[in-house]
Amino acid sequence: MLRYAYPFEADAAKLRAGKPRRGWYDIQIGAFWLSQWIGDLSYSIRNVRSAGLREELDALCCVLENAERGGADARRADWKE
Repeated sequence: MLRYAYPFEADAAKLRAGKPRRGWYDIQIGAFWLSQWIGDLSYSIRNVRSAGLREELDALCCVLENAERGGADARRADWKE
């Protein structure tokens, strides 16, 4: 996320401070920034040469898109490291 979603420092700090639970991270962010991360990751995927990394980033986008569709009450970005 830090390398491919280009978060601003406040959100990057949340990502760095997050502690995995059973390999998953639970980060709460606003709807605007969630949408931005999805767009930034989608842009980054097009510039990645490694097929494996593209698949991982695509899977992360799917997780974020599901969080986005969940609405404000369910909006959280859980992903496995």
